[in-house]
Amino acid sequence: MGVPFYGGGIYKTAASGDTWTRMLNGVVYVSYDPDGVAFAIVDTLKGYILYSDSLMGTLDGGATWVTLGLPGVKHDICFTDSLNGWIVGDEGLILHTTDGGLGVWSEPSPSRLPPYASRLTVSPNPFVSFASVPGHSSERFTLYDISGRKVGVFKGDRIGAGLSAGIYFLKPEGKEGKPLRIVKLR
Repeated sequence: MGVPFYGGGIYKTAASGDTWTRMLNGVVYVSYDPDGVAFAIVDTLKGYILYSDSLMGTLDGGATWVTLGLPGVKHDICFTDSLNGWIVGDEGLILHTTDGGLGVWSEPSPSRLPPYASRLTVSPNPFVSFASVPGHSSERFTLYDISGRKVGVFKGDRIGAGLSAGIYFLKPEGKEGKPLRIVKLR
């Protein structure tokens, strides 16, 4: 099976990596980025090279390659069997194939994950003494008042403890996302 190689081109080995034969010259030409190239072997004849916004596939063990036009920046590729494959990319991109990949790649519904903060829930909300973020008890969250002033940092198991009644906005520390509105009574 051919593999991507530093400096461009596709090389093939039949000797467990001891010797390599150049299959295609300069077809895959990307700057060296060890996290930027992914390779998936489906079977002895079929495989894929994924880098940045390009996907290439082979049906003949790497002798010939076809470029598949798929939108969006992609980061990784994985096959669970000879027909079912997955690609993940920027902004929650998920593509799936059920035909081995040289045909249709589509976004399962729903395919894109909502931002981290929009997946969070606060319970109870409104609350009297304190609230919690189920499943995130040890994480830290910053709380802002209605004017946008930071009022404190709380662990996910005791949000808002000790604050006066009011409307607050919760934001996870170190993560992007829309703030979550919470209300403290009394």
